[in-house]
Amino acid sequence: MSVPRWIVPAILSALCLALVLALCGPHDAQQKNAQDSRQLADDFAVMQPLGLSGTGAEHIHTGKSSWYHTILTQDGTGSLVSRLDFSTMQESVLCNVEGCTHDSAACPAYLSGYGRVYVAGDTVYSIASERDEDGAIRSTWHTLRAHSLDGSSVRQIAQVDSLSSGVEMAICGTNIYHAAGNTMYMLDLSTGHETILSRSFAPQGEQLASYLSGRMPDGRLALLFFTPQQYIFRAMDASGHLEELCRVPAVNGLGNGCFDENAHYYYSEAETGNLYMLDLSTGQTSLFSDALCEWAVQHIWGDGNVLYTGSSRQLSVAGGRLLVQVDARLDPEDFSGAPVPGRLFAFPLSGGQPEEVTLMDFYNGYAHPLIVQAETPAGFLVVGDRPSAGTAVLHGQDGGSYSMEVFEEHLALISPADYFSSTPNFRFFDQLPQPLPS
Repeated sequence: MSVPRWIVPAILSALCLALVLALCGPHDAQQKNAQDSRQLADDFAVMQPLGLSGTGAEHIHTGKSSWYHTILTQDGTGSLVSRLDFSTMQESVLCNVEGCTHDSAACPAYLSGYGRVYVAGDTVYSIASERDEDGAIRSTWHTLRAHSLDGSSVRQIAQVDSLSSGVEMAICGTNIYHAAGNTMYMLDLSTGHETILSRSFAPQGEQLASYLSGRMPDGRLALLFFTPQQYIFRAMDASGHLEELCRVPAVNGLGNGCFDENAHYYYSEAETGNLYMLDLSTGQTSLFSDALCEWAVQHIWGDGNVLYTGSSRQLSVAGGRLLVQVDARLDPEDFSGAPVPGRLFAFPLSGGQPEEVTLMDFYNGYAHPLIVQAETPAGFLVVGDRPSAGTAVLHGQDGGSYSMEVFEEHLALISPADYFSSTPNFRFFDQLPQPLPS
């Protein structure tokens, strides 16, 4: 059989390539694999989701040995950047100026308005609103500042108007990714420069589940888009480029879920109470557990609306466990009588039966399962106690006033072992006093 002439060069090239690879040996193959790994790292810089999926917790920004956040000034008119030190369990204002009273712009930690902080490398960045001369908070532009980790200095970087609405989704290096409507922004904290990555981020007819994000093994951000008919999972790299991973039919309860870092998405099905795991790399769904099916109870309200207690689940991943909070109302009287606390179960990600976490958090007069606010190198960050701080007198816009009891949040660390065994072995921070609201 004759071979077409246009195939001959390709055959010769393939033979030559095979001969070269054979002569090069394993060493060059290892070098090529290393180059491929470096290229992968360059293409997919690590994007860290902000907050924990499904916990309802505010965005937590943790350094290697500290947690940084903002607290109110003593007069309640501004805020201060503060640090919770994991090694000493002390909270301190991020200021080391001798004799500083932390109540004016002379303090490196002082913010005249209210804001939030981010940790990137050896710098703490704050974005805060500002006050006009009459004391009113400006509604649009915010000041971006860079604070040194030792509290010795602060510098103003720029005036920015981003992050004032929408949802912050991820941080990569010094870049914050922010979705507002159908627009995706990227703000460089080191310069204040803002880039619009896309004005049509969600494809037509789709919506972005902004509060549900995770990280892929290669460092990209895992995102969930949805329509009434289906759920679409995509990965986003640091340039804002989206790659579709898989699509699945819309299933009741799929949105109540969370990601892990192995390209898995866990969700509950309200009507049956089953827990499922979706492998984003293959698009295959498998039953994760049916151990909580007893909680999937149908309740019909007086107006005809149907509630499945299983649909009230919150899912999150912490300490190598899947945490599943369920609505524990089972009997008809549970829906009209005194509040019934939810219950929290921890499943090993490898599978198996869950352990119930019975640690509780008491607020708004009711008991709630104790939620992990952040997973830190020193343990889980939780609200270990909420003692009464006294009675505050609040003034309404109509000129009237009313009093209410105020509770303080006492933050604590707890080891994963103690948390999962429901052992209340808390290490409380020595926190700075906070003024009563007015």
